[in-house]
Order: sequence, then structure tokens, then C-alpha cells
Amino acid sequence: MVFLILLVMAGLTYVLNSFSPEALQARRAQRGDTALREAQEALLGYALKFREEQLKDGQNAQAYGYLPLPDLGSSRNNNPGCTQEGCDAADFAGNGANLSVIGRLPWRTLGIPPLRDGNGECLWYAVSGSHQRIHQATPMNWDTPGHFDIVVADGTAALASVLASAHERPVAVVFSPGPALAGQDRGKSQTDVVDECGGNYVASNYLDPGGIVLDGATNYFSGGTNAASGDASATAKKLSAAGIVQRRDDGTLWAGACPSGASCAVAANDRGLALGGDALFGALRKSAHFRDDINTLLDRIATCLRDEIAAGNPPVSSHAKIAGADSHACYGQDAVPLGYYPHYKEMIFVAAPGGGLAVTLDGAAQSCAGALIFAGQRATGQSRGTAAEKSVTANYLEGANLASFTGSGTSFAGPSLFARVSTGQTASQDILRCIPSGASLTTVESTPLTALGVGQLASYDAASRTLSLGQQGVESSDWGMTPQALFGCAWQPEAHAAGRGLRAYFKFNIQYTGTAGDGFVFALADGDANGAGACGAARQHLGYSGNNGYTTSIAHPKIGIEVDTRRNYRANAAFTDPTGFDPSYISASPSSISYLNNGRADPSYTGGHVAIVYWGGESAISTGRSCGFFGCTAPQFCSDGVCYLNPEEDDNVHGRSANPPATRPPPQNPVAPAAPAAPPAGVYKLDPSLSQVPTNQDIHVRVELAREQPDDGYNSRPVRVATTANVALAGLQTIDGVALAAGDRVLLAGQTNGAENGVYVAAAGPWARAVTENTVIGMPPGSAWIVREGTANAWTYWRFSNPESYSIGGDAITIVKTAPDWKAVATAPVVLSGLQEIAGVQLAAGDQVLVIAQASAADNGIYLAQADAWTRIPMYKGSYTTQAWILKDSATDANRIAYMKMTPRPLAELDAAFTPHLSDGVTIYAPAEGACAAGWQCPSGQWCGLDNVCYRPGFRTLRLGFTNAQGTTDQVITVSDFGTTWLP
Repeated sequence: MVFLILLVMAGLTYVLNSFSPEALQARRAQRGDTALREAQEALLGYALKFREEQLKDGQNAQAYGYLPLPDLGSSRNNNPGCTQEGCDAADFAGNGANLSVIGRLPWRTLGIPPLRDGNGECLWYAVSGSHQRIHQATPMNWDTPGHFDIVVADGTAALASVLASAHERPVAVVFSPGPALAGQDRGKSQTDVVDECGGNYVASNYLDPGGIVLDGATNYFSGGTNAASGDASATAKKLSAAGIVQRRDDGTLWAGACPSGASCAVAANDRGLALGGDALFGALRKSAHFRDDINTLLDRIATCLRDEIAAGNPPVSSHAKIAGADSHACYGQDAVPLGYYPHYKEMIFVAAPGGGLAVTLDGAAQSCAGALIFAGQRATGQSRGTAAEKSVTANYLEGANLASFTGSGTSFAGPSLFARVSTGQTASQDILRCIPSGASLTTVESTPLTALGVGQLASYDAASRTLSLGQQGVESSDWGMTPQALFGCAWQPEAHAAGRGLRAYFKFNIQYTGTAGDGFVFALADGDANGAGACGAARQHLGYSGNNGYTTSIAHPKIGIEVDTRRNYRANAAFTDPTGFDPSYISASPSSISYLNNGRADPSYTGGHVAIVYWGGESAISTGRSCGFFGCTAPQFCSDGVCYLNPEEDDNVHGRSANPPATRPPPQNPVAPAAPAAPPAGVYKLDPSLSQVPTNQDIHVRVELAREQPDDGYNSRPVRVATTANVALAGLQTIDGVALAAGDRVLLAGQTNGAENGVYVAAAGPWARAVTENTVIGMPPGSAWIVREGTANAWTYWRFSNPESYSIGGDAITIVKTAPDWKAVATAPVVLSGLQEIAGVQLAAGDQVLVIAQASAADNGIYLAQADAWTRIPMYKGSYTTQAWILKDSATDANRIAYMKMTPRPLAELDAAFTPHLSDGVTIYAPAEGACAAGWQCPSGQWCGLDNVCYRPGFRTLRLGFTNAQGTTDQVITVSDFGTTWLP
């Protein structure tokens, strides 16, 4: 009983103590702090979505960094989209430039409930005039200072600022008003709706007081009625946000408690949480959208400057900040990404001495005509608050880049991608772009046309950034030329890392020349397999398919967006098995057979068609025609008495019903239906009215290519050994019981510095990362490996488990051994059929088996077990989705055309109801390059698969370009405003 009494007394004591004034105050402060943090997170969320939300409302040029207005009450808010309590005030009467505004937190606009402090009061909110969303300050970037100063009591009569520089000024402050002080009236408003928060909107009734009592600081702004209002003064506004401030009899101010024995009165009790510009942009930099915008801006400017230099109009100064006006036609505020240039031009530097510049990008040296340098966020010691500070290069650039730039040097180095802050990229890291020599598109020469002096079918004007395809008055019947000569191609000179894909935009215009010509193709070709001199054949090949006999043809893998303005249509079934030809044409003339003149299986759409094309089969095409007395007309060749064509001859045939191989088949070009299908389709009409080819008008094209990340074990790549211990990145050491040889692929999963993990190639000297896995595209999330040898790790399965956003060599890489998809590993030769027992595992139908020791290594791989013959699972593949939107220029579609140009965003995000006209998804396999050498060795950039075949990644890089051709009629097509956003 005594124990029970003591227990009860202890409980009562705890309860009484927990309700002591000090404990209650602490609990209220904790609840208030929690509410303030939630409010700040909501403001950051608003900032992260700001550009996207404005885009939905048709505001296409909004920058990130602006914040909402406070809620000023229903009598003052002027927000037609949100009229209730808790709404942003919008452009209220009296708002203006640089006006800092204070009112209640606009919780409804932020998408949160009304947040209250520990005393039950709804939170208040001040936004700096530098960051309010209505009257927007320019520039808006991480260097834009706020207009507030945070001051604290320190035992003197004056409040002291806690900010070290102007860059630390808050851009917004959220306030917990605390309990009412003497003179504050929090009765219900008679003029505003206060159903949720109660009280009123008179700021002086909540935020504390001001004037001489608090050293001139006030937490509300002046106004005739002390209502929530604004301040546009140039002086930073002092805000007391540290909680209770005591004023002693002698006028000194003390934070929290008054000195012992002194007589004090509470002068202020507002508790605030400040949001600084660095914190705001630190969150924004984590947004992939924001990073895509910056990278697109840099790509665009570098391309424009490249063309300016090529056209003889280099930048005015060789080592200076970029000088283009905000309205610059190529990269100004009206270019994609819309609105960005005025806000970030002060961070862009150009070194363009005219050639011979040495730029090291991502560790690789390049010779460039110039360099574009984007200064990152401020480093320690850098200040960019005043015009004088902004004129000092050292406040932007660092290290060797700074020394070379200020010394008019020619050597620069850095990463090419503006990325998340990580161990591999600091916030202040300079980002570089090489400005290569020559124009941004290079054309392919048809030597017969050069010899005849009639000009080429592809020409690029760097000054206007306009590509011309075709030439009027040049046809196959003219000048005694052969049809093979009438081809033209224009490519980006450099291949680009494919990453997760791309979004591209361009517009074209078909000049009226009397009769529709053949058309053109926007080509996305494998950059490792194709140089800038590749081109296809003439006439219906459109320069995309076929072999013209003068240049290399365009090798697969490749994807084309075909704009076909001349029907190659045959009413009877074309390209039927087994010959791949319309049978009625087997007896046609050799000339007709030679160029597949029996049609492209085109649809019978008047007005032209657009289509997605890949390539045909990967083996020679039998014409079904005997070589006979006359032999085979070029480009045919005779084999075993039958005329054949090279595989590339049918690359733009629609839905040719070839017999694809059972494993690793090439993607099939979509079939053209007899009547246009509803979008999205693989083949679609060019002219919506189906009446004629649209001429002398701009037609807008948006293309999106997306690569899906691997999510299964079928892309698993072999390595010889793996280790979870730290190893030196040099020398032919022994790992897991295996003595390494030069060229062995080694999986490192346990480096002390996690950023070093990954796949390396062993060498007697320093190791290097495997070329196939040294980029995000080469080692995307979900990548997996099979270890071939080792005492502990032979034939184990390992997976890369990082989230999507990371950098190779910068972020820690996490690779773990995990359970594989297969049920058993056949370490000895097995019969590839039947439900047998392997390594103690009784197989069931559908079980996966890793086969590694067949007599012929070509038979190794992963199989599905079955009662009869097993089915082999093809490995080393990627899934790709291609979409395209095509719209003729019209006022009716102006908004959608504007969205098509905004390549930093997926179009579905901008306009979910805008269905693509073309869409197709396919599997593309890594190209097989030949048998592995001894010790599973392959040339650089390839790896040896389980089947003893060397593979290289398909679409590791992409080369973009345009191809065209002419035949019996001429045609001129101009292409302009070409731009691309690459997805890392």
C-alpha cells in the first residue's frame, strides 16, 4: 500500500510539474517551432513548383525564386483565382516594385491547413520586395539579396544584426505572434472573413511593437491603420524574430530573461523563422527541372556563339561576361528556356580568342574556338551584392579558371553538367561548355553534285541558323546526273551522351516549287557508330536508308522522324514474305528492283505522312530474282545465284514483314494503316485535311526520346571479380583468390571513399573506370553484374542501388550482392531442354537458369526451363519510347506551339491533353561486335557477354541530324530554331 501511495504521489508530482509555467511555455514554443518549420517547408514547396504552376496558367517566362504574397484579408486581397481566407493577396491596391509585404501566412495558396503557434494564433508572414511574385525584381537568382535584417537583443539599448553580409538577408520570414501584449486587440474583424483563424488583419495587434521601445525595429510595416501593408524603402528592414525581448528600466534590451534583480517589461515576443536566398536556391538546385533549365540555357548559348563565330561575328570581347542583350534573337529571354537569360547572364563568361582554346571537360581535353563558363553559387569570400562587386571576376570564378580568364589565357577545366551539389561538384563549381570550331550543323557532300557545280542538297547558314534541304531545279533528269547523287545530310558535328534521352524542337517550311518532292527525316543516330559524314541514298530513301555509293550509309541503331511528302504507294500488298518484295515486281526491270522502287509500303495519304522509323533487317535482302544473264544491277549483288540488296536498303520501309531472328530482333518499323489511325500512331498524316502538302507555312515539331532504366537481371554485365574490401586503384593484384590480368573488369563495392565504387579495368599502372560504365547512362540505377570468378563471389549477382539522382565519381556508389532472378547456375555443360535437376535444384517450368559452361560459349546465357526445349532470354537491351507532335502554325494552337518549344519540360507535364501524333515503344539491343578474345577481352568501350560475344552499349551517344533526297521532282525545305534538352 505504501508503495502504491508513493507511486501515485510521484505521478501527481510529474503532472503538476508538467503544467508549471516554464514547462507550458516550453511546450508552446515547441509547437510554435514545429508550425514555423512546416510553413517554411511549404514555402520551399511553392518555390519548387512556381515555374510549373505559372506555365499551366500561360505564364511561360517565369523564373524560380519568387514567393507568394501574404494573405491580407478578403477586403484587400485581389486574387481572382483564390478569394477565400488563407489566399495570396496577389496585386492588391498599393502593391509595387520592391515592396516588402507582411500579412498572414497564405496557407490555402500553399496547399496546407492553417498553421497555429503554441498559443493558438495563426502564423504571420513577411515577404521581401526582392522576391514577391507580382512585381518581380530582376535578376532573380541565388545572388539576389533580401530586404530584411534580423536583429537581436544583446544587453545594450540597440538591437544588433546577426547577419554577416547582405547575402544573408532573409527573403521571407514566418512569424509566431505569441500571446497578446498590452495594447494589442485581437478581436474578430468586422471587414474580413476570419472563419478559420479568427481575430483580425491589423498587424500591430499581433506583431510587436516598434518605435523607440525596440530601437526602431518593428515586425510590421507602417500604414495609416497599422493593417498588414508594405514597405518599399531602400534600407533593410529590421525584424526582431528571436522570441521574447525584455526592456529594462535603463532602456537596455535583453533576450529571454531579464538580468537578476532588475525590473523589466516584455517589449516583444514574436518568434520567427527566416528563409534565406541560399537556402531557397539550395532547395531549388535539387530540382531536376531547374537543373535542366540551366543546362539547356548553357547548351543554347554555346550553340549560338558557335554559329556567331563561324559566321564571322564573334563576341565583342574575348574574355568578358556575355554581352548579348536580353532580347538577343538566339539565346535571349524569348529563347528556350524562356525568361532565363536576363536572370543568369551576370554569371556567364565567354572566352573566345578565335581558336586553339584548351578546354578540359569532364576530364577529357578538347580543342575549342571558345569557352563558355557558368559561375556557380558563391564560394567563401565571394560577394555579388553591389554593381562594384559584380564587376570583379574573382567574385564569380575560382582557381585555374579565374587565373586563365583574368590573364586572357586559353586553358579552362570543369564539368559540363550543372548537377546536384555533391562531393564531386561543389555549389560554387564553374560549369563549362566548349564552343567548338565550325558551325553547329555540318553538311555531307555529294561529290557528283560538286563536280557538276550545282550545289548541295543540304546547306547551313550559320548567321541565320537556318538549314536548307533540297534545291530547286536539280532533279534526276537534269545535268546528266545519276539518281544516286541526289542526297543530302546535315549533322551535329559532335555526338552527345544520350543519357536518359532528349527533348528536341524545330520548325520547318516546305517552299512551294510546283510539285511535291520527297521530304526529309530528323535522324537520331548512334553516335559511336556514325560519324558526321554518313548519309543514305536518294529518292524515296530520303537520305536515311540505303547506300548512295559515295559516303558511308547511316548505321543502326538509329531512329528517324520521317516527313514524307511524296507517296511511294502500291495498292497491292508490298514486302510480303518470304522475299520481302511485292511478288508482282519480281519480274520488273532490274532498275526498279535495284532501288526498291516497288514502294516504301507508304500509306495512300494525300498531303503526305509522318512516321517513326528505325531500320529493317540486319541481314542482306533477297530480291527473289535470279542473277541470270544480266547479273544484278547495283547496288544489288549476286549470292548463290540470287540478287540481294544490302540491309540498309529497307531502313525506312513501313512495316516490312521480314522474318526477324528469334533472339535479339531489330525493332520493326510501324505499319502504315490504310486509313489514318487516331493519334498516337506509328504512321500519321502530315496535313490534317489530307488534301495537299502544306507549303509556305511553318510547321512545328517536338520530339521526345525516353530510355527506361533497367529493372531486371537481363542487362547484367559480366565482371571477372568483385570485392567489398578497399583496394588500391592500381596494379595487377589478387582479388578474391584471382590474380588479375591487364584488361580484366573488376567490380569494386567496398571502397573507403564510396565515390570510387564501380567497374574498373585492371592495369599494371593506374586503373580507370570501364568506359561502358563511367557515365550515368552507362551505369543507370538498377544496373547489375554477374561475377565470373572468385573464391567467395564466383557467379554471384550484384546490383547498383543508388537513387536516380547521382553523379559518377562524385556521389557515393552503393553496390550490393543480392539474390538473382535465376533458380540455379549450371556450372557444367547441360542439355538445354527438360525439367532436370541442376546443382541440387529441381527445375519447374518457367524457372530461370544461368548457363555458364557450355562447350560452345555462344550457348551460355540465361534460359527459361521448360519440359521441352528451353527458351533463351535475350540480354543487353534497352527500352525506348519515341513521341512526336506536329502542328502547322496557327493562332488557334499558339499555346500548344509555345509548349512544344519548352524542351526542358515533358510536354505531357505542360499539357496532359495534348496527345502526341506519333508514338512507339521498342526494345533495342546492344550491338554485337564479334567474338571475345582470350580471357574475356574486348576492345575498349565493349564488354564480353556471357555468350562470349563482345557488346557495346547502343545509344551510349547520339548524333542528331537531318537527311533528305530528291528524285524526279525538286523541293526546298528550311529548318530553323533547332534546339535540344538532353536528359542526364
